[in-house]
Amino acid sequence: MNGRRDPDDPRSKMVGAYLRFVELVQPRLVLLENVRGFTSMPHADGGTYDQVVKESLRRLGYDVWSEVLVASDYGVPQKRPRFILIAALKGTLPGVDPLVRLHTSRRRFLQERGLGTRAVSVGEAISDFVVGDRQPLLDEEWGERGYCAVNRAKDPDSAYQNLMRDGQNSQPSDRRLARHSERTIARFLRILATCPRGRSISPEDRARLGIGKRSTTPLDEQLPAPTVTTLPDDIIHYSDPRTLTVRELARIQSFPDWFSFSGPYTTGGERRKTACPRYTQIGNAVPPLLAEAIGCMLIGLLRDQSPVQSSHVPQDNGELFSIADEIVTS
Repeated sequence: MNGRRDPDDPRSKMVGAYLRFVELVQPRLVLLENVRGFTSMPHADGGTYDQVVKESLRRLGYDVWSEVLVASDYGVPQKRPRFILIAALKGTLPGVDPLVRLHTSRRRFLQERGLGTRAVSVGEAISDFVVGDRQPLLDEEWGERGYCAVNRAKDPDSAYQNLMRDGQNSQPSDRRLARHSERTIARFLRILATCPRGRSISPEDRARLGIGKRSTTPLDEQLPAPTVTTLPDDIIHYSDPRTLTVRELARIQSFPDWFSFSGPYTTGGERRKTACPRYTQIGNAVPPLLAEAIGCMLIGLLRDQSPVQSSHVPQDNGELFSIADEIVTS
């Protein structure tokens, strides 16, 4: 629900480019993911974005199913509601509801990864990352000396941590701690001591603490995190007066520890227009565990799907490349 929600923003045109790509390629299955606000944001052609997309896909010859899913239902230690749309060429999935199949396969998906059906908490996700003696790092990874880091404990504290560690036996990358000022640390301590956990601090608390920033959330160790964003100072660690490291935020998104990120940690000013820092890469991503659950379901649909003869074969790949370029640019 953040942002201006402006239908005339060039980035809002990406949906139209996506639909034109589907029209040209006519894939057997279509997957679209977006924020929950996709179901309420007005479209320039009337109706909301989800209504326009569903009607457009039906005109292109697709059966369509959609729902708002919550990432924490699929092992992600984060609530993160997301709009999911699945479409299949009309008549190729008779009697099948892909989203019902996704729900019914959830328990098996989690069990195969060593997880239970109870939501994973923030503590279960990142408690094995500990602030040590704060000795400055000398590793070239940081680009300059003088930063401290969290260290991953030798043994995992939860089934989720065990899953995230698979394939990464050494210390993972992206553990650098922010260098907070004494004033910032004092403010974080006041927030942790006096504000409810697990939700954005209230306007009353912001006024009491003299905080102008609208979205600051002290995490609750016992609950999944709220939706993580692209700004590192939106979230405060549940026990330390600090923001999260890139690796801790990646854990909350369900990125495994072997996955490393490139680019700057943060950006500001004019650089925000051209650079995609690591926090932004994580905050804008689909949580890998949720993506994997959806992908497994799609593979099953492809196996079960009735054969279909496409009446349309693109004659000019140039148009496809043009639309792909438009999607990337927007």
